Amino acid sequence: MRLDRFIGLANLLPENTGHTIRKTSVSLTLAERGIRARLHMQYLGRDELRTCLEHLLETAGNKKLMTPELVDTLCDHAAGNYRVLTTMAAELLAAAAERECTQLDEKLYLETFAPPENERPRHAARGRKGR
Repeated sequence: MRLDRFIGLANLLPENTGHTIRKTSVSLTLAERGIRARLHMQYLGRDELRTCLEHLLETAGNKKLMTPELVDTLCDHAAGNYRVLTTMAAELLAAAAERECTQLDEKLYLETFAPPENERPRHAARGRKGR
């Protein structure tokens, strides 16, 4: 059996079983076989994020789906990360689909990402007891 077929077989087995797969000199536990590639990216500036988001909107077929102000807000809150940017945009798109909005704006952003009422921080200006 070739090694690539062996690894393909290992991908079909459930990972949490703890079984060991043995084939001649190759011995892999299912937990050890998880080979992952990581792409280390540097912090991206606002302009790069804006370019990416505008490209995604254009290729999706609706360049005017988001207001320019919302694009700026998303780029400011993405922490220089493509994944954060696209995740926030996807959450906004899902919220807009639920509400049947034709354009995504900052109002939708604030409604979507506002903390729930019971989780908002209490006023820190209150005095401490015992002083």
